[in-house]
Amino acid sequence: MRHVVAYKYVVRQVFRLSISSMTQLTFSWLHDDERFSPTCVSDAATPCPIACLLIDDGGLDRATTIQWLDVGLQQTVAVTNGDLACFEWGREAWSATIETNGVTVHSLHEESVCSKIELARFHAVLSAWNRFVNSEPSLDSTEIVSI
Repeated sequence: MRHVVAYKYVVRQVFRLSISSMTQLTFSWLHDDERFSPTCVSDAATPCPIACLLIDDGGLDRATTIQWLDVGLQQTVAVTNGDLACFEWGREAWSATIETNGVTVHSLHEESVCSKIELARFHAVLSAWNRFVNSEPSLDSTEIVSI
């Protein structure tokens, strides 16, 4: 069963998701009357905060999203190399605390909703998403990433 990652939490409970190596993210394009928008869907049994972070465009255009992704990648590399101890990277509804011991992705609206992923895996997912968003939009274009 696939879950579309646009959702709202109503019940207040601690939701921690440990990303397993079995989780797959599917990147694809949506098109409305005016523009293409990249989207990400998880095959996880529960909603996936990482997928939510990736599609949190803050209502901004693709060029601005690409710049935001570039900053995220640069800072992830800086943390990996030891140039930064920690970096908070986020947008309108989701954020990631990037540290050498891992990345915690969390909702900015519901503090109990979060997931933890290894730094290298986060960088790989973010790199794949950046490549996809930079690609030529097409309704036929789909990419599956295992995390």
